[in-house]
Amino acid sequence: MRKSRALMLAAAAAVASILGAAHLSSASPITLSAGNSSVAINYNSDPSNNDGMYNWTVDNTNQLNQQWFWYRVGSSGLRSELNTLVGPPSPPTTYDTNGDGKPDWVKITYADSTNSSVQVSLTYSLTGGQTGSGASDMAETIKVTNLGSTKQYYDLVLYTDFNLGGVAGGQSVSISPTGANMANTVTQSSAGVMSQTVVSPRAYEYEVGTGGSGAGSLLAALESNTGSLPGTPSTLSGVDAAWAFEWNQLLDPGTSYVICVDKQIHAVPEPTTSVALLGLGGVMLTRNRRRDEDPDPRTAVVAEA
Repeated sequence: MRKSRALMLAAAAAVASILGAAHLSSASPITLSAGNSSVAINYNSDPSNNDGMYNWTVDNTNQLNQQWFWYRVGSSGLRSELNTLVGPPSPPTTYDTNGDGKPDWVKITYADSTNSSVQVSLTYSLTGGQTGSGASDMAETIKVTNLGSTKQYYDLVLYTDFNLGGVAGGQSVSISPTGANMANTVTQSSAGVMSQTVVSPRAYEYEVGTGGSGAGSLLAALESNTGSLPGTPSTLSGVDAAWAFEWNQLLDPGTSYVICVDKQIHAVPEPTTSVALLGLGGVMLTRNRRRDEDPDPRTAVVAEA
């Protein structure tokens, strides 16, 4: 398994070296494409778009309203969106790792422009399925580093508002703890489409609620709550659903913590065609859930050695 993964990453690195890395302007959203899938990420402040990943199209249907990160320094206080709390990001770097001429991997790095005490890097890696399969996978790695000279708490929230099947309502979502009230998996379904997200490490704090940005929504509560998410088993059905995971870490100077996220979308097969799920382009079976701390295709092979 390790050898085959190393060979795959070596091939990706070779492709990247041939095609070269693309450095994007900090004014334009990022578009990643692979197979039957594409995503759009607005990583900088822009009032004309939702912040964060605001589009995940699979076989011509957008399955996502918004997915982004909320952040604060300390274990309490109001949170802000990652792209507004820390300073302007460095120009993102994208790669075409599968050789189809379109970027499917990006790294974005933010640093605190006020006191230079924190750096946050994000990587997104999109794997699309075959056309018509309804299958797609997005792997994300978030690395938070304390650049200051004293210990500090850093709080990060992953917020996701899927519109599976291209509709906002009629969504069913569930987060169940895996032990000690910690959770690492959320499942959502609607209109014949299902998503499953797995995070590592597990989170003590998490919540489900209604989507959108209006009063009473999970997003409004997230931005107004100065404490932590409740971390109780949660299920909603038949609504415009959203969910969130939260991590709060005390970091020594010069140290980091890493969060790995894997999101999968696939069509829900009829009972008589469940075996056909094995043929949805292979994306559901071939993605390795283990993530390198910094999965840069230029350096990942060294990490596997």
